[in-house]
Amino acid sequence: MRKSNRSRSRSCWSHRPTESTDRHPSATKAGACPDTRNRWALLLAGVGLLLAVACGREPPPIPQVPLPPAAKVTVADRTDLPGRMIIAREADLWLRRGGSIDRLTQVAVGALARDPAWSPQGDSIAYVHSPPPNQAQPFADLYQLQPGGPAPTRILEHDAEGVVYDSPAWLPDGKALLFGRFAPIYREGRYVGADTSVERTELGRTERRAIVRNAAQPALSPDGRVLAYVVEQGATNTILNVAAADGSAARALVPVDRFALIRAPRFSPDGRRIAFAAVLASATTGGVPPTSSSPLDWLRPAVAHAHGIPWEIYTVDLDGGNLKQLTQIQEDAPTPAWSPDGSQVAFMGEFGLYLMSADGSGLVRLSDRGGYGGFDWTGKGG
Repeated sequence: MRKSNRSRSRSCWSHRPTESTDRHPSATKAGACPDTRNRWALLLAGVGLLLAVACGREPPPIPQVPLPPAAKVTVADRTDLPGRMIIAREADLWLRRGGSIDRLTQVAVGALARDPAWSPQGDSIAYVHSPPPNQAQPFADLYQLQPGGPAPTRILEHDAEGVVYDSPAWLPDGKALLFGRFAPIYREGRYVGADTSVERTELGRTERRAIVRNAAQPALSPDGRVLAYVVEQGATNTILNVAAADGSAARALVPVDRFALIRAPRFSPDGRRIAFAAVLASATTGGVPPTSSSPLDWLRPAVAHAHGIPWEIYTVDLDGGNLKQLTQIQEDAPTPAWSPDGSQVAFMGEFGLYLMSADGSGLVRLSDRGGYGGFDWTGKGG
């Protein structure tokens, strides 16, 4: 098993091994520092994760569960997987189907496409687009594209200077989206923090409305009735909340003292379980970075701290029971996605794209080209 990424030099934010499958000439060589696009990806990926404030109530403690055995990950070139995966890496979106992978976007140098989400019908992809980071205040808008269709179109433009939208999640009818909103706060020209919220917008309209304040990274159950989102509980713990689709009746799904960081909650196809990535509170001392003069300065130490500690994949029942750690591989900021039938979980982190059974068994690596941009899996359309 590879060495923990905690021991790596901080002179590079990450490194990516050379590719054994899905080769592409732009792949970064092992040991090389990531390019500007990857650094920008790290900054924006931390927005929703690190800046939310807690809400809801704490559930009864969940008993400790045994750790899975340390993984010996084998590489498998699987061409028989059902459906289609949309992958955000190297600043663009890529479509994986069977044994082929095709590039769907070609953003400008320094720009970034990330947080892809398949529509319920599988015919469209919502995602986040960030321009090159040469503005005084970075921003990100919501976009939509159809594989094999016309050029991408903008769904929602940022509403103020410096506002970043992220983590789009479709409503079941495919006519509206939930998303995260990050708005920096300045006092006397100095950056002091941010307002975060989960919001909703209808396709074809420019209006938006807040669903939950002080929240980030929304996910919606397949029937559209349950909302999951991430909140930060104090300075050193992050929790996973669930609520009604309108944000009411919020409650914590995991104990507030269990995890230092949580990201990317995803509902199973039957809506009964949620997969997510997390860092145990015992793995880091945590803490909120000090106030600085810009959002990027504020995020740099936080993201550098978050990338380099051991993330794992977990699942939990919708009632808060049966919390289970599926992996023990110390990946870096992975994003999970369920297979169309719910029997498998795939996830992508810095070191590759992986697949395992829904109980954590049979872990294989599909590709050693990873990334932080996120990905999604659908069995519909195409």
